[in-house]
Amino acid sequence: MVILVAGPPLSGATAVARALAEQMPGQRVREPDQLAAGERPSVVVFVVSAAAPMVESDAALLDEVAERTDTVLAAVTKIDVHRGWRAVLAANRVALGGRAPRYRPVAWFGVAARPEVGPVRLNELTAALRTALACDDLEHRNRLRATESELRGRIRRGRREASLRAAQRGRAERSAALAAARLRLMALAERICAELRTELRAGAARARRPDRFGDQARRRAAEVVAEFGRCADRELRSGARLPVPGHWDVPALLPMPAPRAGLENRLGALLGSGFGVGAGLALGRVLGELLPGRETVVGLLSAATGIAVAGWLVRTRRVLAERANLDRWVTELTAGLRGALEARVAARALAASALLSRPPEPGPAPGDARLRRELDAVSAALDGDRPGSGSQPGTGGYPTGRGRR
Repeated sequence: MVILVAGPPLSGATAVARALAEQMPGQRVREPDQLAAGERPSVVVFVVSAAAPMVESDAALLDEVAERTDTVLAAVTKIDVHRGWRAVLAANRVALGGRAPRYRPVAWFGVAARPEVGPVRLNELTAALRTALACDDLEHRNRLRATESELRGRIRRGRREASLRAAQRGRAERSAALAAARLRLMALAERICAELRTELRAGAARARRPDRFGDQARRRAAEVVAEFGRCADRELRSGARLPVPGHWDVPALLPMPAPRAGLENRLGALLGSGFGVGAGLALGRVLGELLPGRETVVGLLSAATGIAVAGWLVRTRRVLAERANLDRWVTELTAGLRGALEARVAARALAASALLSRPPEPGPAPGDARLRRELDAVSAALDGDRPGSGSQPGTGGYPTGRGRR
């Protein structure tokens, strides 16, 4: 039979193992790294220091080393230098008993395997070990514990595999729906930006004040972004079946085009003046033939007509140039808006895709009920009382020691 002595670092497990090997020369005492391939412990001695109560990592170590062994003894070491070891032992008993039902009847002992003060204190633990090893059904209960551990592992693996398969199917379906929603939103962004460009170009063709038109265009763009955001969130939620952020800010829009340069204005004024002078002279010739002898009136009418035509031409040319600038600005504005909307759709779709990779929750697997029934039967067999008076399940037939000094 093999006695396994295990404990966290600085717990004194090595000293306890050596001391037990000296006091029980006919037994094989091992530490976890000394177990040979296929060697299974018959009894586990779990060792923690009396300096402080055990922590979660200590309990996890016990779960690992005692996974296939039913009989467990526990000890707090270095009681020769830690006067508060009894309180630590009591706290450890409560903590370990609350972790799993199988640990509630575990006997605890106070030991000093390599004392700095006083003699070696290991007699109670050694006596409990001999009693446990002499129990007739020790190996039978260890086989039951190994079967229980195997069944629990099969149930966990089955649930994990079933959850992973269900999650993969769900992710595939939601990924396809998300891709379709993204394509629809890309097409929607293209369509609404084309409609906005047509609407704003028509407004730019009628605009008389560029600054007022710019404010109107920005407000209309904000309305379009808000409406598109509502449609996008609805599509992404229905496609990915996951929550996505619901706030859409208006992207940065292009500034209004700068006014025409002074040289262009002067050129327009020169051409308009020339055309106005020509129109005035042509009108003067016609009126001179129609109204002979009224040169003064004809001159005044010709001059007024030339000035009016020149002013109208200059003003009309300026308005048309401003409208052309606004038309180009609208085209660039809607193109930039479309790019921003498509980028935001891609970002929202990426965020939803990241949510699809969340780990699945464990769920029932095929055959889980049958394995559960087998596990219940094995657990019921392990929970049955051992033969002999005063014994408790899982104690190996020895009395549950209180760690007397």
